[in-house]
Amino acid sequence: MNSVLYLGVEGVLFTWRVSFASPRHKSERPPHPGILLPSIITAVLEHPDIEIVLNSWWVADYGYRRIVQLLPSEIARRTIGATMPGNRTHRRPAEPRTRADILRLDIARRNPQHMTIVDAFQSAIPFEYMSRAVAVSGKPRSNANGFRSELCRLLTSD
Repeated sequence: MNSVLYLGVEGVLFTWRVSFASPRHKSERPPHPGILLPSIITAVLEHPDIEIVLNSWWVADYGYRRIVQLLPSEIARRTIGATMPGNRTHRRPAEPRTRADILRLDIARRNPQHMTIVDAFQSAIPFEYMSRAVAVSGKPRSNANGFRSELCRLLTSD
């Protein structure tokens, strides 16, 4: 089965209010792991058929390979691409688009049979895919168990 997990990076895998030095700067501080990271790793390990696609501006800002190197190995091994091109010249798409629009285009291009979206920002999830998504905005620390349950439900449902 073609099962894709579209995964936001900032705010989901890593805390989103962290300053993360650009590739042009010498001093770098790795981002802090997010509170939901263990739940996501567990869910990925429980579903061996899942492929991961990153949906994050960090890919465009810092480069795809650099972001994949920051990921835990369980997630990095399953990562097959990103919704936007990554490069080291800090370029973003020429025409202004939202992450929801970029995600919508990637879904149309990949045409997954089964799809789940996890993002920290509800605005990054196309409205027509809300039933296949978990938005983790708010206070995920207080709802980590609910997040894991909802993610597992989406990963196993059609």
